[in-house]
Amino acid sequence: MSTPQKIVNNFTIKIATINGTGSQSANNILFKTLVRMGIPTSAKNLFPSNIQGLPTWFYIRTNPKGYQSMKRHSEVLIAVNPASMGQDLAEVHPGDVVIYDETTLNIGTPKENVTYYPVPLTKIAKNTFDTPRLRSLLTNTLYVGVMAEIFGLDKNILRSVIEDSFKKKQKAIDVNLKAIDLGIQYAKEHLPKKDPYSYEKIKNAKPQIVIEGNAATALGCIMGGCTVDAWYPITPASSLNEAMDSYGQRLRTDPETKKHFEGPQKIDDGVEWIDGVTQVVLEVTDPEPHPSGIDKTWYINILSENEDACWNSQDPQYCYPICDSPYEAYEDAPQCIDAGQ
Repeated sequence: MSTPQKIVNNFTIKIATINGTGSQSANNILFKTLVRMGIPTSAKNLFPSNIQGLPTWFYIRTNPKGYQSMKRHSEVLIAVNPASMGQDLAEVHPGDVVIYDETTLNIGTPKENVTYYPVPLTKIAKNTFDTPRLRSLLTNTLYVGVMAEIFGLDKNILRSVIEDSFKKKQKAIDVNLKAIDLGIQYAKEHLPKKDPYSYEKIKNAKPQIVIEGNAATALGCIMGGCTVDAWYPITPASSLNEAMDSYGQRLRTDPETKKHFEGPQKIDDGVEWIDGVTQVVLEVTDPEPHPSGIDKTWYINILSENEDACWNSQDPQYCYPICDSPYEAYEDAPQCIDAGQ
């Protein structure tokens, strides 16, 4: 039998899982690992409804030319959902690869010219982790470990992505790393390589930014000046608005302002008094990384119309507004501005 031609960084993976089981975290770890390897990668989460227990599919495409759109066909299937198994297997073509949870799935009669890698994902998780929730979550991380060994993911990068994903949650880091190692070890011992697909790290690749579409939209809204946000809390809208709230708190803060007077002034019983020739100076600073987006700062100096309340009643020009209302810009009084600005 001839060895199939090697296919590097140019195939699509379809991961068929169950919504609400933690698959999104595992799939994002896989996706970010590929990105950090410098491989042009795109991903899409497809789900008919964001209800726990319903089917969900996560697609990851790598392509040397950087194509982003999803293909009609996926060369690799990761099957862990019994409910969608029939549909998923029906879409498998000759030359494809199927990695499946043999604990819960019965694939029936194998198709010709298809490579199958059976892995007892649920059984390994049950024998290793002590709570049902943890077993469910880490079943997904296990298949990432299996894929790391079969397709050649950079294991150091994979581990660094897990550490970054869970940050200071050391327990979560530890159990996910353990699940990755279990998947790698199982593949080494039981799954000899039989397919042509593999990943290879790209040297001197340009750095890339990973951001979800909703987060990018939220960032665009904030940078475009949006200050009010209202929505009905339901997927897929919620993450956009939650991202706007997060970005807004960091990027839409008010500038720091200070005020002082230059010219005639006094304080009487806690009240600041100035007159018409006193200059009000505003100092505005907008320290990084919190750009307010404010281009100009305006102020309006309104003088009292009541002569009895004037500080210098001997000179009435100090006691009346020097700008008509509404305020308009005058060539001889540029400090007067339109109130709408």
